[in-house]
This record gives sequence, structure tokens and C-alpha cells, in this order.
Amino acid sequence: MGASIERLGRTLAPPFGPEVDPSRIITVVSGLPRSGTSLMMQLLVAAGRQALTDSKRIADDDNPLGYFEFEKSTALDRDTSWLHQARGKVVKIVAQLLPYLPANEHYQIIFMKRDLTEVIASQKAMLARQGRRGADLDEQKLRDIYASQVNRVQAQLARRPGVRRLNVNYAELVAEPMIEVKTVAEFVGPPFDCQAAADVVRPELHRQKSVTA
Repeated sequence: MGASIERLGRTLAPPFGPEVDPSRIITVVSGLPRSGTSLMMQLLVAAGRQALTDSKRIADDDNPLGYFEFEKSTALDRDTSWLHQARGKVVKIVAQLLPYLPANEHYQIIFMKRDLTEVIASQKAMLARQGRRGADLDEQKLRDIYASQVNRVQAQLARRPGVRRLNVNYAELVAEPMIEVKTVAEFVGPPFDCQAAADVVRPELHRQKSVTA
């Protein structure tokens, strides 16, 4: 792999070498639930990338533009036999399951980072709208659990060969779509229509904001 790429003040992971077939690289969108993973999937599809999705979870008030999920990905810790279907495509996998990605593939992972106060507020709002239990969970305990999980997963990914990773800040993506989109485009490579991707970002859907956001 070559030297790291400098783009917009951020050091990007170097691309895979010529021995890696681009059509077999699996692009993964990950992060905690309600951290902006659906937005990133929408963005990548608009940019021209093909998503691995079964369309079983339809758009709703919590994600009016769609979830772009693949149900089998939620059981990655028990079944990885489907993963070959994601080669050359984009698939959404929750952060806690990333350590179960098999080592015999090449991955470029876009990891969505969002203020944990916003993540928890968005989760609670979604649960409340659905009438599900969990909206009253202790917020500080959740923050500690999520922070620990993210730190552990990020550390594991940093040690793994065959993995490139890009962290994308949700608030920055919403505030300056084109800047972040260009970084994502540089990371994943063509095809990538930056304008179409940036046009997907709708700041009015950033409904749960921390006081510092």
C-alpha cells in the first residue's frame, strides 16, 4: 500500500495495493445505532455505489429517506456465509459486530461518529415513537457503555490487516456536506458523484442536537 493521502487536513488511510481487486473490496458503513449510518448509505447510493440491502425495513418517521439495511448483517457474529455478496458493494453493519468480519476479505470502513448525547436522545425518541421500552434507560450508563464499545472496536480495527478506515463526524457532514463528501469520495474511490451525494444531506433531519453541536 502506498503513502497516506492528505485531503482537507485529514490523513486518509493509503489505498489497497494493485494486488487487491477493487471489485472484491467490501465497503462497510458502521457506527452506533442512530449515529448517521443510514444517511451515509443514502449518500453513497446517490453517489453511484451499489448497496447490499434487502429492503425489508422501510422508511419511516425516524428515517424518512430509508435505512438501507441487510437483515443478515445483524447476525454477523453467528453467520458470515453471506458476506461474499457484499464484494464491490456497500453494506451497513453495526459497530459492535465489526470484530466478526472474517479476515479473508478486504474492507474499507466508513465509521460514523456522533455526539453520544445526540445518539442517545435519538434512540430514546425513536423508541418512544414506537411505544417500545428503553426510552427511560439511564443516560450516563449508556454513554459509558457506548464509549467503551466504540473505543474497543476502533482499537481492534486499527490492528487488523486488510482494513482501511475513515471516521466521519455526523455533525460536520450535516454542516458542510460537500467538504465531507469529497473526503468520502477520495476514500472509497470511483464511481462517485459528489454533487448528488451532497444533495442527499438534509440538515432539517438533524433533530437531536447537543448544546455544543
